[in-house]
Amino acid sequence: IFAFSAALVVLLIYIPLYSGMVGGGFFSWRPGWLALNGDVPMNFFRFWFLNWGVFLPFSLLAFWRMRAYRNPLAVSGLAIFALANLFQFQPFIWDNSKLFTWSYLLLAAPATGYLAQIWRRGITLKILTVFIFAVMTASGFLDLWRLTRTDYTAAQIWSVEEETIAEKFREISKPTDITLTSDKHNHWVPMLSGRQIILGYRGWAWTYGINYHPIENDVRVMFAGGPESERLLKEYKVRFAVIGPDEINNYQANEEFFRSRFEKILESKEYRVYRVEL
Repeated sequence: IFAFSAALVVLLIYIPLYSGMVGGGFFSWRPGWLALNGDVPMNFFRFWFLNWGVFLPFSLLAFWRMRAYRNPLAVSGLAIFALANLFQFQPFIWDNSKLFTWSYLLLAAPATGYLAQIWRRGITLKILTVFIFAVMTASGFLDLWRLTRTDYTAAQIWSVEEETIAEKFREISKPTDITLTSDKHNHWVPMLSGRQIILGYRGWAWTYGINYHPIENDVRVMFAGGPESERLLKEYKVRFAVIGPDEINNYQANEEFFRSRFEKILESKEYRVYRVEL
């Protein structure tokens, strides 16, 4: 019942959003996952020892000793691990890691239970339990410690200029207004103003198997200017156009076209916003 209900909800989302847009290579037979994906294939067991360490053999031992094969969640964790090692579920093969995250979480339950069982057997096994626990969590600790080193890991998402112009843009636009921008993954228009754009980040569209190339071509034509640009701007019901560094560098935006035809309503050091009226 649960599986059927979940599948029904997924289909209601999938059909209107992805029907006719998903290209080939979305689902395929890929045994070994990334162990066999490089130029030099790696032994499957060595690959998983390097990635999960002693957790995998210990969780499998715990699965048996704790009789977790009677637990649907633990069985699901093992099943997900097996399936993600046999099939590629999205165009970007690395995205199988999202499934392994759930597998890890579900297999952690019997592993934790077995550690607790060992802990109760005396001082020597208590020391062994602490050692096993430390070994299985050390990589996570190191990763979290690295992330706290903000002097090395800090990255700017938006500048003060982008935050300021986004706030002004929200004041003069409506949520339903469509804006012509580049597909930059952290572009301030969709991320800070919440306004609709024509083409989202191509890298994400590709990982979901969406054939974005026809829309990408239309965006390039619109930025190029000319009669075909005007036709597409009208067809896509574009209300605003943003010209900034990414639009110029990656889409060769012809700003003279927009400057000569449309009103410039916002301007900052790096960005200009034009109101498109056709």
